[in-house]
Amino acid sequence: AQTAVLAAEDLGLGSCYIGDIMENFEIHKELFNLPKYVLPITMLCIGYPTEQQKNRTMRRRYFTKNMIVHKNIYQKPSVEEFRTMDKEIAEKDSPVFLAGCHNQAIHMYKRKITSNFMTEMNRSVRAMIDSWLKS
Repeated sequence: AQTAVLAAEDLGLGSCYIGDIMENFEIHKELFNLPKYVLPITMLCIGYPTEQQKNRTMRRRYFTKNMIVHKNIYQKPSVEEFRTMDKEIAEKDSPVFLAGCHNQAIHMYKRKITSNFMTEMNRSVRAMIDSWLKS
């Protein structure tokens, strides 16, 4: 998918990963006529971006380059690097966290891991595995 995105971008096309393809297994199995043991991980939409999409302001990324790019070995970010990042987010963006969240990490955990779509994804993956175990 990453290679397809890079090739599409080189041709002036935009792309969008659809990560929730793992949800609703039964629907996708029928829709795409998936054989046994096929597990859709991602779906990729490619097309020409609208003028609005071309001109939109990109969101600022907070991870520093050394937190993302590693050479030869994984470099675990320090607690201080995360604290600095949290401070920058709070100062520049005035984030609105979900109730009970006091930082970005807990907010993202609650938003993603404990969400309704994750509950459905877990159910769907279980249904997928169960279908493989049937003879």
